[in-house]
Formats: sequence, structure tokens, C-alpha cells
Amino acid sequence: NVCMPEIVVHLRFGDAPNFHQNSEYYRKALKKVQGNSVCICTDDQELARRFLKNNCINYYFSSDILKDDFKILVNAKIVIVAPSTFSWWAVKLSRVISEVYLSKKTYSILGSPSNSAKINII
Repeated sequence: NVCMPEIVVHLRFGDAPNFHQNSEYYRKALKKVQGNSVCICTDDQELARRFLKNNCINYYFSSDILKDDFKILVNAKIVIVAPSTFSWWAVKLSRVISEVYLSKKTYSILGSPSNSAKINII
């Protein structure tokens, strides 16, 4: 049984070798959800821990199972989208999403994943 958190961050490392190019986007987006408990969906928990240690947020990791991560992202109310189609599609298929954070680059390539949610382009 998968826990369904309200706020989810998708941090993608493995097949996205240029994570450092997106680190400023993530820092700005994480500031917007400070003070809340945040679920982290990621393909590399150790790299995520290192990145998050300097960002003052209360976080915990998802199950680390790909299909469960997708389910968590689909059912979240607020999602910080990775520069990838994985979390973008999860938001696109969501019926409960209320707020989305996207990098300018992701938005320029993929567009808005939701017609009903508040879109924050950072």
C-alpha cells in the first residue's frame, strides 16, 4: 500500500547527467514549499540527500519503486516536476493536482501539463 503525500518533488539523476544545470530551479522551487513535509521521488537517494542537505526542508523518500513513484506523483496536490517527461506525464494524468512547479526550459519544451492547476514557471 502506497502512502499518498500532498507535496512531491521529482529529483532525477541517473539518466540526466546535467543535474547541476537544474539545481537553481530546484532550490527556488523548494523554497516555495518550505515548512511542509515533502515526499522525494528519485532514482538516486544518496545524491538526493547530498543535494537536499543545504535546502532547509523536511523530507522523506518514496518507496523507490518506479510504478509507485508514478502513482505518488499522479495523486499529489503539489508537484515540483523534474526536467523529464516522467513527472510531467504524471501531472498530465492527475485529477487532483492543484499546483505545479516547472523549470522554464521544461515548460518551453513540453508546455503546460495541466489545464486546471496553478502553473509556476521558475
